[in-house]
Amino acid sequence: MLPGNVRAAVICLWPTLVLPASAFPQDQLLALFKYLWYCTDGPERPTELMTIYVGQPTDVGQPLGLSWKTDEAVALQHALDYSFTSDAECLAAVTSRRAVLARFVAEDEVVVDPALLTDVRLNAPFMHIGSASGSSPIPFTAFSGRQSLTLLLDE
Repeated sequence: MLPGNVRAAVICLWPTLVLPASAFPQDQLLALFKYLWYCTDGPERPTELMTIYVGQPTDVGQPLGLSWKTDEAVALQHALDYSFTSDAECLAAVTSRRAVLARFVAEDEVVVDPALLTDVRLNAPFMHIGSASGSSPIPFTAFSGRQSLTLLLDE
């Protein structure tokens, strides 16, 4: 398949995939995006340093992933979603133009080469909150810099 056709397929399919990094080896996905150089369905490649965010399960030893967000609120929501099954976190990092391999409108997604990220830091931790039916709701609030998110959860 010609690179242009592969690029068009990736631009069309990538935003519709759910957790593609869990279905495909990260090194193969990274090689694909490097082969295609820069993919986008609209957003321009950044011209200066940019802060990006990711919500993920807290798992010591896991490598940083490829899929990050430019919108902190979207990453916080992902971290909160993961906190129903395990401890989770929202990380922030700085990325350069060289590290950005793709950008997509959906969820303000940025696909990066994680080896090129700098200033990776914990933005907000989320403890495992679980759920057990039949109990009264409890308030849960997560804070991150400028934003907070409060939910009523079942005990």
